[in-house]
Amino acid sequence: MLCVHSTTSFEYFVTDFQGQSKRPLTMIHEFATDLAWTGDDKYLILARELDPGPELNELRVSDGAMRKLSLSLGGNWPAISRDGRKLAFSASMGHVNIWRRDLLHPEAAPVQTYTSTLDQNGAQYSPDGKHVAFDSARSGLWSVWMADTDGSNLVQISHEGPAGFPRWSPDSQRVAFQMKDRNGGHAAILAASQDIIEPIESADGRFLYFPSRNANALTMMLSLDRADAAPQPVAGIPNISFEHQWAVVPSGIYFVPQAAPRTICFYDFATRHTREIFKTDRELSDGISVSPDGRYMLYSQLDENNSNIMLVSNFH
Repeated sequence: MLCVHSTTSFEYFVTDFQGQSKRPLTMIHEFATDLAWTGDDKYLILARELDPGPELNELRVSDGAMRKLSLSLGGNWPAISRDGRKLAFSASMGHVNIWRRDLLHPEAAPVQTYTSTLDQNGAQYSPDGKHVAFDSARSGLWSVWMADTDGSNLVQISHEGPAGFPRWSPDSQRVAFQMKDRNGGHAAILAASQDIIEPIESADGRFLYFPSRNANALTMMLSLDRADAAPQPVAGIPNISFEHQWAVVPSGIYFVPQAAPRTICFYDFATRHTREIFKTDRELSDGISVSPDGRYMLYSQLDENNSNIMLVSNFH
């Protein structure tokens, strides 16, 4: 049994079918994709999402001891044969890049920016339009990097561990970002007793926009003028595809709709209408940002995605 305490805290228990006898095994702080029992019921094979990639671990049921499996590559979705001698898992290899689109001419071909052979996403323009902060695995570990908008003066700005999701201060002098500590990080209650994820403040500072924490991915708004304000759905906007695929500008919201995950749309605050901006031929990834003058958009997409089923013989 898996108990999800938070998005960074997952605890495994072993129990009987009736749920009467429950015993904790271990706590992990990385997203768990799946698990499988060994044929002798003595071990669990866990798949964990780590930086820089997934990892398969063996968890001993008797005492909760865990070790990394010595395989040439990691993977997800483990499965074990009935005799317990073979292990199968999925190994995925992809490449995410950051692209720039001219919003005055969205039909024009996009331009790849901040090129790397390793994954990059989450690009954010600085408010003064001079710099871009983004996530990159180019150092071998997901870190936050910064460059001028033309790609020059590239510099790594996080070093102590896995980091990402940069956000600029209003004066463009500081960059805040998330960093996972050894305890998996911490969630915070930000406003109006709401557990808010991926909040974006409006340009005039009057509202906080954020996606709801459920499968419907509603876009919510919270007035910052009143301490007793309650979040309300943004009227008329379609459900967003993913919590990291939207951006608020003074006149509206750019977002990827749940119903069309390869499309960028714009919701107009004044008319409450949504229009399509452009389509892509690849799956979109984390991060949408619009330059302060409204001319350009940075977004990321999965340019390559391959998955193979791997088989390990004589596993146990």
